[in-house]
Amino acid sequence: MRKFSYILVVIIGYLLLSSKSCDSGQQNSAAMHETELMRDMEDLKNEFESDELTEKSLNAFEIKAKQKLVDLSDYLVIYTAKTIDESFRTQARQMIRDLFASENVRLNGLLLNESDRKGFLINDFLNKKSGYNSIDLKFYSIRISESLHRINEMNYAGRLRFSRFLKAETSTDTLIIEPAKMEVEIFVSKVNKAFGNDTLQIWNVSLGNIH
Repeated sequence: MRKFSYILVVIIGYLLLSSKSCDSGQQNSAAMHETELMRDMEDLKNEFESDELTEKSLNAFEIKAKQKLVDLSDYLVIYTAKTIDESFRTQARQMIRDLFASENVRLNGLLLNESDRKGFLINDFLNKKSGYNSIDLKFYSIRISESLHRINEMNYAGRLRFSRFLKAETSTDTLIIEPAKMEVEIFVSKVNKAFGNDTLQIWNVSLGNIH
């Protein structure tokens, strides 16, 4: 998580330092900082392009996976809210999709208190109408149940366990749904990413099946 934030800071810093300055001393200082930032960006790029991830990098991806799980709960709150503009819900749907490894991922219906716990394909899950006007959904006690480990040349896999809190508003009532303990698969795989005019293969973390 910190590495991704650092990349963002580096890029923003580079853009800021690339702006013109009226003061020549500031221009020289900016040029020096720009060189340092470009070197840092190159080092980070080399790490994310590497063929094998270090233990430190895997730990960072596990933290990122936890954040993506939290993001999922936030996006689902937006997506299921009937009072929110359809354009925002459509965007939330795409953001939910982008969190997962593929369209073949299955989500346990218990996530939103559905009776079918065998699991829906993600698009089927999103197409279902919950019947709630709005929900308050939180994932807590998120912890690693299986550390990220290499499963083949291009992929690492692991698991997170978490508890689900759900409060739902209907047209007539407020429901506090019984908490549920759940587990989600996490994957780190190489994906194509555009950097300016270049396209590089970098490591990316995504969510898998939720049981």
